[in-house]
Amino acid sequence: MVQTRPLICHPAAANASALASKIGVSAAIEIGPNALTLTYQINADRKHIAFPKACANARETPFNSAKLRRDDLWKTTCFEAFLAPSDTPAYYEINCAPSGHWAAYRFSSYRQGQSQADIDLAAPVDVAVYNNHITLHAVLRMPFELDEVRIGLSAVVEERAGPLSYWALHHPKSTPDFHDPEGFCLPIAEAKAL
Repeated sequence: MVQTRPLICHPAAANASALASKIGVSAAIEIGPNALTLTYQINADRKHIAFPKACANARETPFNSAKLRRDDLWKTTCFEAFLAPSDTPAYYEINCAPSGHWAAYRFSSYRQGQSQADIDLAAPVDVAVYNNHITLHAVLRMPFELDEVRIGLSAVVEERAGPLSYWALHHPKSTPDFHDPEGFCLPIAEAKAL
């Protein structure tokens, strides 16, 4: 069974409590053999959320995930997952956007040694937009087993008439920083049990 977890708006956001009362963000993760399934949902009136334009080749056949890789997805509404093996300072960052674009990076340590990760999308990012909620679903092929990792789930939400807000399972610092290892607070055993 997959359990959805609420993401918390960073308290440094302008009007954080007002944001949290009109926007809800949640995430779920499912782990399989060499596969990771991410599902995110924003509960809010879609008229208030800014979305990147849909990618023209997101539904192209045959599917080519390399064409959909993009940097800087976090500059507008975007969903992120961080995976940190427990025996090393290295970690992985996965970004998925409502446009269908995605990215995956490997860092050798905190914000250092960034490179493209050998992670791939198994299918196009699936996005459903309704009046009061938006759902994003992504299945990724992982080049390694997800045995002993800690996980951070987060989102950047851009309001049409406002700034970016930052949502995560846990915010360890007074400023938003999804890369902070203290934010990778979901142990793999707990994620597998969800």
